[in-house]
Amino acid sequence: LVPGNNTFTVKGTNNSGSDTEQISIVYTPVECDNPAINLVQPQSNTVSTTNTKAFIKMNVLNTQNIAFKINGNSSSGYNFDVNTGVFSTMLNLSPGTTIYTLTATNDCGTTSQTVTYQLAQQAPMGQAPIIQMNISNNYSSYANPIITNASSLQLSGKIPNYDSKTMMSYTSSPINKVKLDYTLSSGVISGTVFLPPNQVIIVSITAENKWGRTTKDIYFQKPQRNPSSNGSNVSNSNNNPIITKPTPIPAPSPKPVLNNTINDYYKEPTPTSNSTNDDSDDDSFDDTYEEPFSWPEAPEQKEDWSTPPPPPAPAPAPIIKEPIIVQPQKKEKEKTSQPSRKAPEKTVKPNPIKTKATTTKGGRR
Repeated sequence: LVPGNNTFTVKGTNNSGSDTEQISIVYTPVECDNPAINLVQPQSNTVSTTNTKAFIKMNVLNTQNIAFKINGNSSSGYNFDVNTGVFSTMLNLSPGTTIYTLTATNDCGTTSQTVTYQLAQQAPMGQAPIIQMNISNNYSSYANPIITNASSLQLSGKIPNYDSKTMMSYTSSPINKVKLDYTLSSGVISGTVFLPPNQVIIVSITAENKWGRTTKDIYFQKPQRNPSSNGSNVSNSNNNPIITKPTPIPAPSPKPVLNNTINDYYKEPTPTSNSTNDDSDDDSFDDTYEEPFSWPEAPEQKEDWSTPPPPPAPAPAPIIKEPIIVQPQKKEKEKTSQPSRKAPEKTVKPNPIKTKATTTKGGRR
């Protein structure tokens, strides 16, 4: 119908004839409002987020006929209050872009509102740095070091999963035996390890990022080369001479000297009556000295080699028949003497003893 008079003509025909009827309809239109949708939340039609949860709220006006679609597919996952016209829905976002569309319709027309959510792709979970060194043995240990005859060795390697925040540090045991460089833009490790002979050098390389820390220990050893038979110096592969020194022979320990004379252990043979002082061709006397006594090797047995005490001086034993009158004597000062190896013996002077002389038959007593 159109506003105003609308005329419709109906005509019928058969074998007997025809008939026509005409109907007029007057249409007067009633004023109406077009539907409308106001976005409440979010405040923008396009949202970028890292949160997997989201919420949409809209107000629908002038209609109760709505349709909700997700990426063009109808969805019933929403709430709509027909009395207030409030539309709301909770969203579980998927990585990437998702389009949500709400459509409202009435007799006067149709309208729609679209909200686009962009969920950023989550970065994959990283891992601690990986240290890869170009060495012959990646599983070296103190008991199984990397053997080399060189005085120094070039090291190279890389951290394949490096980033701009990956850091590298290193140490050595003993200290100051390695010098390494690290290129932050490429993760390349390079440097030199210095190897003194016959010593195990431990190089520890540590790499760290926000996911963790990794340490790699590498063991090196340069063996001590034996000197040649003629005592000359032996050179290594880098033509660096290794100075060898003869091992000093310890001096033999002196034999203990006995306080007893050697005659107690060794007696010279007694020459015969036919021997003379002049040299002769007689081989009957062998003047070759042979050590007849050897000390047993028994360090746990300790022998006393101290100087024996001097024998006691014989004391007179007079027969006293009369009382002994002892006169007091002045004590003489002891004379000092130079120290000697033997302790000076004290001389004992007997006190004068007054006795009556007695005679016996045959002489004095």
